[in-house]
Amino acid sequence: KIYQIKSEQVNGKHFEYAQRAPGTRTILDNGKEILLTKEFRREQNTYDYRIPGGKVFDTLEELNNFTGDMLEKAKEGAIREVKEETGILINSIKLLKVSKCGATVMWDLYYFVSTDFEITKESQKEEDEDISEGWYSYSEVIEMCKKGLVNEDRTLGILLQYLIKLTS
Repeated sequence: KIYQIKSEQVNGKHFEYAQRAPGTRTILDNGKEILLTKEFRREQNTYDYRIPGGKVFDTLEELNNFTGDMLEKAKEGAIREVKEETGILINSIKLLKVSKCGATVMWDLYYFVSTDFEITKESQKEEDEDISEGWYSYSEVIEMCKKGLVNEDRTLGILLQYLIKLTS
């Protein structure tokens, strides 16, 4: 189970929403290129280009029992997911944005950027993951976005915002 239904009263009104544990995405920027992963996405039945990322918590129970600093936990998750998917060790990481999913579905994605990392190639991909990675110039990434090769809408928006600021 990855979602839970929650209800709450706000200003005397009853609201229900689905909640999923937060996720992370990390832009790895070497000063001229960005690392993108190419993953087979079952829900799309095709390959999609993404920035590395994954879960902050493995279960809803972990999320419900967590009482610490969510930003710090998300940073830990981002660093772990990048290492698992790419073998890259992040030395420093900075929050770029927290993307909120909406009013009826709570699934926050913590977007980070790192320009300080070490490439080790000691990835720990899960057996069922079909992921490869490559470095792409800023202009190549923008073209990939334009061509619809980056399909996760929130990531598409964050990537384009990041690249427009860099290239303007």
